Amino acid sequence: MPFALYGFHRFIHTRSRLALAGGAAALLMQNWSCGYYLIFFAPFVVLFVAHQLFASGRACEWRMWLSFAAAALLVGIGTWPFLSLYLEAQRVYGFERPIGEVIRFSADVYSYATAPEALRLWGSLLQV
Repeated sequence: MPFALYGFHRFIHTRSRLALAGGAAALLMQNWSCGYYLIFFAPFVVLFVAHQLFASGRACEWRMWLSFAAAALLVGIGTWPFLSLYLEAQRVYGFERPIGEVIRFSADVYSYATAPEALRLWGSLLQV
């Protein structure tokens, strides 16, 4: 994640195509590594890039937007073969998570001060 953000930040401030390619490659690898980060991080990247463009005064430069659109298209094309497998598995097997399971495994404010009991050092101490 930091490499993607750094690459996009560098591209905005230096116009280095290598930085844009590096940021896009990092984002693509992040998408490949974890479906949850694909869902939660990708929208943040869009907001980050838009914020950086406006904050740097480059929001009116259409070539920047075009470059980011091309990078997004390439990341999307590279992500699709992997994402389509998940979508096909969902369609075929109908995986669903019951609401009780979601509630059971969801974090709450006590989660910040709790550790699993299996941890040798903190497990017995951090049980809130």
